[in-house]
Amino acid sequence: MLKVRVPSEPLMCYHLFLFYSFRTRYPLYFHLAYNITYCIGDGVADDTAAFQNVMNQYANTDKVIFIDAGSYILTDTITIPPGAKIVGECWAQLVAMGSKFNDANNPRPLLRVGAAGSTGSMEIQDLLFTSKVETAGLVMVEWNIKGSSLGSAAMWGRNSHLHFKFQMQHALI
Repeated sequence: MLKVRVPSEPLMCYHLFLFYSFRTRYPLYFHLAYNITYCIGDGVADDTAAFQNVMNQYANTDKVIFIDAGSYILTDTITIPPGAKIVGECWAQLVAMGSKFNDANNPRPLLRVGAAGSTGSMEIQDLLFTSKVETAGLVMVEWNIKGSSLGSAAMWGRNSHLHFKFQMQHALI
């Protein structure tokens, strides 16, 4: 059996500061501000406008934005305002797709978390960030927000998958 000691105070080590925190678990009765039902999440339809509308409407409330399991095609940057609490179901996928993410000389984020210089709280849990086609200029997450208190702006249980296209030239053997 593995025993883990959870520190009661932030850890200090050789002038390094390590903060340790568990993700928030929301009880069933807390229920969610919004079940992202205006988005289709089928991996085909463009969910960009509906997704951004949900973020704008519910980000600064005390509610949780619940993203149903699915693949949400996003063709432009989604900006998440401070105060958002986002929980994905079964690794809901936010999928970058389209020409706006394909310019390597002009990289563009899939998710912009807060505007530059913003302060506040942010919780993002259990999401998968991925791409569907070539996205040479894709930045998965641009994190701009500074937590208003220790641990108040964080992501838990997120993962990123990138798709690459390799082209082989004639090889001499």
